[in-house]
Amino acid sequence: MNTLQTANARKALPARGKPHKVSLDRGLTLGYRKPLTGDGSWVAIASDGNGGQWTQTFGRADDTEPADGVFVLSYYVALSFQQPLISSSSHLGR
Repeated sequence: MNTLQTANARKALPARGKPHKVSLDRGLTLGYRKPLTGDGSWVAIASDGNGGQWTQTFGRADDTEPADGVFVLSYYVALSFQQPLISSSSHLGR
């Protein structure tokens, strides 16, 4: 299990501005940004093909309330939401 899969695992992470990351595939990463208070947020991170990165915050994590699959996302739902976001980005060099 990685450190982003459950609310309890994410609770142990330090709050910071930069997202905690889990590598999914070459150039694709799921990020979790943990604030000082409240729920964290999911971040899609992808290589832009030119040495840079593209990021998009796309949902609230199920840190303090149950996931609803729309606004509050579990780790596994965040994984499924991330790929369409990255695929639809017109500025990625893919």
